[in-house]
Amino acid sequence: MHIIRNVLLLGAAVVVLPWAASKPQVLSAAHQVTHRVGELGQNIARGWGQDFRPPVVPIHADSNDTSPVVGLGNPGDHVSVLNHAPGQTATCPDGSTTQDWAHVTDVHTRTTGYVAACDLVD
Repeated sequence: MHIIRNVLLLGAAVVVLPWAASKPQVLSAAHQVTHRVGELGQNIARGWGQDFRPPVVPIHADSNDTSPVVGLGNPGDHVSVLNHAPGQTATCPDGSTTQDWAHVTDVHTRTTGYVAACDLVD
């Protein structure tokens, strides 16, 4: 009877002890996943609801207006902003200038490229 009990206790120890020892790593991994999901949510929220300024916005291959146009962003297509990058000075519709270019994906056509940040509206 003692042998069976000892074998069961040993089996439980083999299962429980490594799990208990790895618990801090499991918690750390869970915390990292939670943090990254939160960052993803913030990035999505930042680009959520943005669209191209009327009438049409050229989407460039690079962050300057001399690079090839890879597509056209139409109002109503909606924009997913991937990030922002500095680029060539662009003139905005209101006459101001900016060097802030948005790396975007046109949600409707799936075209990815760069537009001057002032060519996007909320």
